[in-house]
Amino acid sequence: DMILSDELLEACFTNLNGGSPNGSLNPMQMSILVRLITKKHDLFQEMKWFAKFDKDGVGGIDIHEFKTGFRAIESTGLVDNYTGANIVSAIKSYVAHANFAL
Repeated sequence: DMILSDELLEACFTNLNGGSPNGSLNPMQMSILVRLITKKHDLFQEMKWFAKFDKDGVGGIDIHEFKTGFRAIESTGLVDNYTGANIVSAIKSYVAHANFAL
């Protein structure tokens, strides 16, 4: 199983955020990522993920919230069959199709 190191999560966030570690992910970006990770289309679940990650409630997920959110999922096992490899695979898929997804 792949370990979700800070460096890996930071690289994932940067790739999702158009090559920048600054700024934040919006609800649509997170929704697409959740669908790719869980292999399900469940808007309620996707928004629950967003709310859990968006700790400051400003409507975007910054790099620190991104790392904290995935650490929480990793430690609590909230997602069936969740592995570090799943998130990396989902992010690669998202980035490859980002022009079409957004």
